[in-house]
Amino acid sequence: MMLVLASSDDVIEPRIINLIQNVGLFNEVKHLHKQLSLVALTLDKVQSDTCSLADACEFWLDLRENEELQPYRTKIVARFNRQ
Repeated sequence: MMLVLASSDDVIEPRIINLIQNVGLFNEVKHLHKQLSLVALTLDKVQSDTCSLADACEFWLDLRENEELQPYRTKIVARFNRQ
């Protein structure tokens, strides 16, 4: 991205350039991507044709205990407990 910025900074809006150069934003995006990947993988497993109810419960429990997802633990537990 930095090479693209260097070669075409007159074409890209300054607001976009600032976002690309924001290292904190980049790190936050990487962290959120990692978290969402865990959830997406779990959803893929749960939606498979071979997933049993016991498997689904195990996957949800794994998500609940995952260190990466601790900020969202209460939401995961609430969703798990929803009837």
